[in-house]
Amino acid sequence: MATTLLLSVRFHEGRYHGVPDWPPAPARLFQALVAGAAQGALLDGEVQACLGWLEGLDPPVIAAPYQRRGASLTAFVPNNDLDTKGGDPGRVAEIRAGKPVRARLFDAAVPLLYLWSVPEGGEDRARAVAALSGRLYQLGRGVDMAWAAADLLPTAEAEARLAAHPGSVHRPGGWEGTRLACPVPGTLTSLIDRFDKRGKRFGPLLADKPTKRDPQRRIRVGTVFRQPPKPVVRQVHYDAPATLLAFDLRREDGRLAALPADRAGELVTRVRDGLARRLESGLDPGLIRRLVIGEGADAADKPARIRIVPIPSIGSPLVTQAIRRLVIVVPALCPIDAQEVDWAASGIAPADPQTGEITGAWQLVPAQDRKMLGHYGLEGAEAEASLLWRSVTALALPAAPRRRLDPDRLASADTAIRAGETKAGGERLAEEAAALKAVRHACRHAEIDPARIAGIRVRREPWSPRGARAEAFADGTRFDKHRLWHVEIRFTRPPPAPLLLGDGRWLGLGLMAPVVGRAAAVTADTRPDMQDGMAWFGPGPGGSWPRVEDRSLLLHHVRRALMSLAAEPDGTVPPLFSGHETGPDPARPGHHAHVFLAAVDEDGDGRIDRVGIIAPWRADRTMPRRLRTPDRFARVVARLGEVIAGPLGVLSLAPIEAPPAFGDRPSAWWSTVTRYRPTRHPKDRAGGVDQVAGDIALECRRRGLPRPIRVTPTMHWGPRDGVSVDAVIAFARPVPGPILLGRDSHRGQGLFVPAEPG
Repeated sequence: MATTLLLSVRFHEGRYHGVPDWPPAPARLFQALVAGAAQGALLDGEVQACLGWLEGLDPPVIAAPYQRRGASLTAFVPNNDLDTKGGDPGRVAEIRAGKPVRARLFDAAVPLLYLWSVPEGGEDRARAVAALSGRLYQLGRGVDMAWAAADLLPTAEAEARLAAHPGSVHRPGGWEGTRLACPVPGTLTSLIDRFDKRGKRFGPLLADKPTKRDPQRRIRVGTVFRQPPKPVVRQVHYDAPATLLAFDLRREDGRLAALPADRAGELVTRVRDGLARRLESGLDPGLIRRLVIGEGADAADKPARIRIVPIPSIGSPLVTQAIRRLVIVVPALCPIDAQEVDWAASGIAPADPQTGEITGAWQLVPAQDRKMLGHYGLEGAEAEASLLWRSVTALALPAAPRRRLDPDRLASADTAIRAGETKAGGERLAEEAAALKAVRHACRHAEIDPARIAGIRVRREPWSPRGARAEAFADGTRFDKHRLWHVEIRFTRPPPAPLLLGDGRWLGLGLMAPVVGRAAAVTADTRPDMQDGMAWFGPGPGGSWPRVEDRSLLLHHVRRALMSLAAEPDGTVPPLFSGHETGPDPARPGHHAHVFLAAVDEDGDGRIDRVGIIAPWRADRTMPRRLRTPDRFARVVARLGEVIAGPLGVLSLAPIEAPPAFGDRPSAWWSTVTRYRPTRHPKDRAGGVDQVAGDIALECRRRGLPRPIRVTPTMHWGPRDGVSVDAVIAFARPVPGPILLGRDSHRGQGLFVPAEPG
């Protein structure tokens, strides 16, 4: 029979000061067990064997009570940076730092549960650990007094205890969610070593003071502080998935009701109020109003609030985007049992506001078919893997208003009046720029890192021909129609579902759906290689590209096209594409801050057949990470499809995968495919080879490459002793590309490719 070790921890007070983890991490519990089992500085051999067995088990399942953050207090105490003061304890006052103290508050009557699966033959060890748990006296910081008890139960009974727990259940697994430290084999040994060295943190600081009698004499000149080693643990993701309760909107005859999608706010309000009335009859009304309606809720309540999500029908170009289904999301941290919510929501129907009589237009009935949830990323691996998401109900964006155009004045016969009610392109671009910024704020409010956003598009029209315009969603809500936008977002990693953004996300507005299949590929804003800071293009349909002799002219027009695509509404162009600061002066930050361009003849027919755009941080490894803008690079470069190249004509560009020779393939030998232009002109032809070899080696160091072990330049002298160079570079170990060096490396010169040793 499968058995489970269940360890229950109760606190003397409903407060927990351990930071930052909640629930208390298994490694923290393990440390508390070790501290309780120790007798002074000694651990019995049998005790060590039991704890060694426990640290080898898989991470436990945890059930924790519902908690809220208490008030914060800042205490100014010495930090652990005494090394900066020479280890002298007498200078502790110089390193005092503010330390925030903020307790987590919960019901002390609700225990913490930790459940380990016991392997076959481990029952005796589990009973010994259960006996040791009685010695636990605190968990967290020193003020968090607690006690524990443990039982060895059949797995079915342990799961029943888990299901009856009134708090949230956290199971190990997944790639996102809360990360908690867990013990591993070796944790106990590291704790013993840490305890031993903690008692030896302060030691004498000795200095040589030799004498004739004792040449090795040393004397104490101070005290030194040594940090004890940290315990050996591993971080494990604990996901606490929410419960999804799906309902159909059914009419009296049993058929699905269909409400217009722009009535999402009205529907959510009716269901929310009805759900609150039913739950208040048996639960704390204050809790219900906070977690269901949102009255008096603060940031601490957000992870536990119940969310009502209307589900418009999508998935086919023929289906009308009407609301026929509804999902109630009960977070794992919510103290209201999901079964109670399911019971309370079943049967909710709209009532006449005057008489209270049920109108019979629709009624909530538990759904039998949940296929529609997959279209919103709630179920199904295909939808969950999508990076491109579009709004189905419009987003109410914070602080992103638009100037209203008066339709009566637009309809006027007076040309001057109509002209005053139009918007110039600059004003429209400024409004869209403000909306794009507001979308990033909306993602931050929804606890989605804006750094995960690869591209954003906004507009008023729906993304589906069956959808409703953004303005239509303002009816029956508190939001002005000029704050409403339809949004498309491309992420670098799939976001959590359901995805609702904007100020109306608690009213069903801002519901996003993933775009999967061919549509996602066609509308993609970026390609993976563009996100990596490098993009390559080949000739588009029917295109014939210039000859190699016209490389400089072609790249000049490619840069102009990029600058046009990157221009801000006020006309400024970021230095990433212009190579200039705000004024006419070139950007001189001490490194290469603008894109590198390359044009190569890969098949040797005398015509250019590849154009590369390479971000500065790919070619100059010394560029600080804080200055890198991969999102901007990808957004602009992905829009490049045509270049008006003056006398070379109009060139069509098609994105291609990075050619291996010009990508990031590592190699120890590199040779030029376009000639290198030295950063300093050689003084004379006689010593030119050595001077150019030194110049190339110095360029490698400037770009963050290792120093070459060999540089073999071949000089090409031109008029007035102008020089260009073919070169071969050898490194001590393989290094990845791309490698572009020299004075004209931003204009296609000095491009190196992997070469054969020789």
